[in-house]
Amino acid sequence: MSRTQFYGIWHHIVWRIENENCERFEKYGGRGIKILWNSFEEFYDDLYADYLEHVAKHGKQNTTIERKNVDGHYCKENCRWATRQEQANNRTSNVLIEYRGERKNITQWAKTLGIPLMRLYNRLYR
Repeated sequence: MSRTQFYGIWHHIVWRIENENCERFEKYGGRGIKILWNSFEEFYDDLYADYLEHVAKHGKQNTTIERKNVDGHYCKENCRWATRQEQANNRTSNVLIEYRGERKNITQWAKTLGIPLMRLYNRLYR
C-alpha cells in the first residue's frame, strides 16, 4: 500500500512526530504529541474501514485525518476522518466566539446565521 493515500497519511503522521527536520515538528512531536500505533498494520486495522467509508462519501481529496483533541496523541480513540472544512474549523489558531451559549469560529457563525463571512467579520471587528 506504500503508494496509496492511506499510507501517505500514515507516513506524514510519523514524519511530523518523529523527524526533527520536519518544518511542522514543533507543532507535533516537538510539543509532546505521540503516535500510539506501533506499526502501519495497527493503523490499518483500526482506521482503514472508516477511511474507505469517508472516501466514498466525501472523496479522496476531501479526506484527512484529524485528532479530536488537538493536544492529544494519534490513536484510535483520538482520531477521526474529516473533510478539509472540518479540519479548518479545528485549528488551534481559530478564535472562538461565544454567542447564546454556543462557541464557534467566525466561519461557522457566518454559516449558522446566514451572513456573508466578511460582513460578519466587519461587524465584529470595526
